[in-house]
Amino acid sequence: MRGEMEACCQLRTGRTLAQHYNHLLVQEEVEPPELTAGTRRIPVDKVSFADEPSECDGRLLFYVPVGFDPDAVFGTHVATAENDDWLNVYAAYDLNTGKPCSALDVILVCGDSSEFAFRYPLAKQEQAALLEKM
Repeated sequence: MRGEMEACCQLRTGRTLAQHYNHLLVQEEVEPPELTAGTRRIPVDKVSFADEPSECDGRLLFYVPVGFDPDAVFGTHVATAENDDWLNVYAAYDLNTGKPCSALDVILVCGDSSEFAFRYPLAKQEQAALLEKM
């Protein structure tokens, strides 16, 4: 499927899929797509944070190690030996509003080093549970 998407993108835009995706995010300032195809919600009781938070663009970013089934939660295909892809997941706290952000930042890192940004919308209860851990 990825090969077909690459070929289609090259044909239509003259760019690789990663180049076109980054062009849309950076040049046209569109929001990253939402991950909504998962079969279950994120288990906030299994969510923890690693390392110290970092500050970027008025937000504190907390790295979330993936200690749960990412494919079931995000609808991805990374928990497999079929590829070398992985996810970097971040919970963010907005310093301007004093509240956790309404979505997790999810970065799909492909085996070829391409990166794709996504958002995973959080329910109010999930936001509240993450705030307690922040």
